[in-house]
Amino acid sequence: MRKRSLILAATVTVAVWAWWRCDRGEPAGEAGVERHGFEDMSPRTFHAPTPAPLGAPTAIAGRVRDPKGRAIAGARVCATVHRAGPARAGDWVPSCELSRADGGYRLTGLVPGRHAVAASARGYLPGQHGEAQGGSVTVRAAEQLGGIDLVLWPGGVELRGTVSDVSGGEIEGAIVSTGGSVDFSGPDGSFVLYVRPGRQGVTALAENYAAGGDWVTVPGQTAHFKLLPEAVLVGRVVRASDGLPVADATVKAERGAPQGTTDANGNFRIGQLRPGMFKPYVEADAYTGMAQDKVYVGIGETSTPVTIRVHPATSVRGKIVGPGGASCEEGTVSLSEPTTRRSASAGVEVDGEVTVRGLLPGMYAVKVQCAGYVPEDSYEAIVVGEAAIEGVRWPVRAGQAIRGRVVDARGAGAPAEAVLAHSQGASSGRGRASDAAVAADGSFHLRGMRPGAYALEVSFGPGRPPPPRVPVEVPEGRDVEGVEIRLAEGSEVRGKVIDGAGRPVARATVSLRGAQSGGSQETGDDGRFAVQGVLPGQYRATAYIDARPLKRAGEQLGDALGVSVEVRAGAATEVELVVETRDGRITGQVVDGSGEPVADAFLDWLREAEPGDSGSYVMAPQQPTLSDGEGRFELSGLPPGSYTITASRHDVPGQGTVEHVALGGTAVVTIPATGEIGGSVRIAGGGAPEWVKVTAREAQSRGWGDDEFFRTEGRFTLAGLGPGTYSLRAESSEGAAEATVTLAAGEVRRDIALVLAPRVTVRGRLVDVETGAPVVGMSVGVAPAQGGLAVGMGSRSVTDAQGSFEVVGATTGPAVVSVTPVNHDYQSGEYAIAGVPVLLEGTGTIELAPIAMARRRAPADRPAGDLGFSVAPAPREQAPAARRVIVALVRPEGPAGRAGLRVGDEIAAVDGHAVSGPGSHLFRQLTTVPSGRTLQLTLGRGETIAVTAETLR
Repeated sequence: MRKRSLILAATVTVAVWAWWRCDRGEPAGEAGVERHGFEDMSPRTFHAPTPAPLGAPTAIAGRVRDPKGRAIAGARVCATVHRAGPARAGDWVPSCELSRADGGYRLTGLVPGRHAVAASARGYLPGQHGEAQGGSVTVRAAEQLGGIDLVLWPGGVELRGTVSDVSGGEIEGAIVSTGGSVDFSGPDGSFVLYVRPGRQGVTALAENYAAGGDWVTVPGQTAHFKLLPEAVLVGRVVRASDGLPVADATVKAERGAPQGTTDANGNFRIGQLRPGMFKPYVEADAYTGMAQDKVYVGIGETSTPVTIRVHPATSVRGKIVGPGGASCEEGTVSLSEPTTRRSASAGVEVDGEVTVRGLLPGMYAVKVQCAGYVPEDSYEAIVVGEAAIEGVRWPVRAGQAIRGRVVDARGAGAPAEAVLAHSQGASSGRGRASDAAVAADGSFHLRGMRPGAYALEVSFGPGRPPPPRVPVEVPEGRDVEGVEIRLAEGSEVRGKVIDGAGRPVARATVSLRGAQSGGSQETGDDGRFAVQGVLPGQYRATAYIDARPLKRAGEQLGDALGVSVEVRAGAATEVELVVETRDGRITGQVVDGSGEPVADAFLDWLREAEPGDSGSYVMAPQQPTLSDGEGRFELSGLPPGSYTITASRHDVPGQGTVEHVALGGTAVVTIPATGEIGGSVRIAGGGAPEWVKVTAREAQSRGWGDDEFFRTEGRFTLAGLGPGTYSLRAESSEGAAEATVTLAAGEVRRDIALVLAPRVTVRGRLVDVETGAPVVGMSVGVAPAQGGLAVGMGSRSVTDAQGSFEVVGATTGPAVVSVTPVNHDYQSGEYAIAGVPVLLEGTGTIELAPIAMARRRAPADRPAGDLGFSVAPAPREQAPAARRVIVALVRPEGPAGRAGLRVGDEIAAVDGHAVSGPGSHLFRQLTTVPSGRTLQLTLGRGETIAVTAETLR
């Protein structure tokens, strides 16, 4: 086993010495002071950030205390660059130090800019400076800021784990972090974080590796990261006009991925990427552009150099200005051009300015956000030409605040994750107004509120059911103080999940479902769980992994899931769930098209759906698995079921798939030679689109590929495609086109000609299915049925007093009309969300038949009643008029089984309302009902049966 050591040379001598001294546990202040930090751990490798220029001791200093003002020694304090503008190398590396005996700390040699400053210590919850206000700390070159104090509350728990290479061997010096707590893995790859109890998203970053992530519930679970050696993208940015290099341009591998900056010769390097296909693009003050074709980079490999030719563009620079001319500290400006649907956004930089880069000529609508402030209802559109625009001011005004506490039944502060404010009534068009973290004493502070009605929701995360929402009215010009959200007295349900052999089942989610939600919690490494705050009542406890229920030993498909649990006030309830054994094993080999073994192939697997599952496939945990030198692999710890296994090579694109592999079986996964589909996209009437996205999907293998093309005169190429019959779709601002292409193994097709059908306007009405009355105030959008881009969404429209909507810029073909609450609050309102399949044919304006909507029949925040059956999902490619509701699973002793419903039955209507064809979207709305409600189901065989929903027992 080889050890991966990540020793970085530190050029800031003082910072390295301070870290070394503190990490060795040497006293840094008064003797005999209790320490609460990391001093007993093995020394950690220090990663120095990019240093400030010599003679510029940029620094942040402060103290770490508990709520009573007592110093906390040995707390780890870290500053992480929070850059809104172009990123620089080393931004991902935090600057850290341990607090002294008096709680003092000093972080020196910092990169000038905005930093998030956080601290953690043993036994304490991690804390961030300015967390209640969502703020960060801005430090300029040679500036030394003091008074950056942090308060840590008791209650933190340990989260332990390891970081290793996917092929074995510990990784030393990896940065592991979550929620303000940071540690560096030791020589054995181990780390420890001090975190808030509950479910945590944890990340691991290491030099020369792609980032890793995991969700961990603590206490009880450990985190084990297996990092992949990084893929590295290299290349050069040049001007399309004359080939000269472009310096200081930001190059992004893809949206959300790491990025790099070009040097004086236009060269760039982007590391820490996972293997895959990348289409790098450029954002610069005076240029924009993207690579002509995608490039594949394998595990631990560096790409061939990519040339990105950029075109002239411009920028808009200005400030978000608050009352009195103050600069916004945390905010964004988004610009969108409605004709071409181009958009760009940027955040507030360290100097308070916002620079939106890489803009092409057009008239851009403006959207502004600033934390703690209210934007104007609208801003003047910006006409962008060839020259840069400077000095724009976007005013925001002071918003109101809601302050209060979350308390338990005895009035003591109850820590929670967050409080969310959902706008209601007349203010619903503003969306969810704000959210705020909840301090350890239960206090919260919501900022930037508009006057109006709100519903406050407390989020605890898994482990505790949410309490009822609290209504609050924010008056004009006045804050709301003293809001109390009191939690009801609840009991604890605890227990364990074991398999038939008595072994603990880790990371299973145990859910309590009854007349009200009882909450859920994941099992720890020992199979144990505890759900707090459960109200008295009857529940059913069910264990899930990957959203699939774990059947009890001997349980058959269709039996009632889980076990019955009675919760009594003031008494803890013990539960033991014995589930089927997860000791399945599949072995196999990965070979290429000629039968030769493929070493280091990346393997993935999916447990296939069974009758009654809501989706076609269910994802297995994403742990990297590679084939060995002879292409062989083993997948173990699998639950019963059939599997689809996919393998991809680390050095070339393409993948192989084998379906329906049984446990105990041996699978040979063949990665066939890949081919290409290419051609041209033209605008009806002549010309080529400036920008186009082309997508290819293969139904049988579920293979796909997509790419974007900018100023290629309509030429496109999709590489790395396996054999099969592909549905090809092109989308641009001018329209969309579709074709079907059959590709043999290794075949290259470059003869595909696509002509864009013009975009259309879609008009329609939403009406109540019971009364025919208009459904007012719902947000409506239209998207291609096979997915697509934001450009394919067209605009959204809010239904008026007649229930009418008009969506411009839709594309013809199979589509989905999405109906959502205008305030994005899916748990309130009269009507639930809906996805209505339609077929758009014609040009100009298309009038749809009225779309029926059913009023919400059961509260969204409480479990619906159990009807005892489930239906098969409609195939994605099925035409809307042909959609049918077919019963896939019936529990014999359940309500539907007793009423005579059978597997294979078609449900034609619910309570007299048709749910086939155009009304298929109504089925879920009409059948989501509380226990005790009786539904009349009209079956395709001509019979109508009555089914009464029950509470699971």
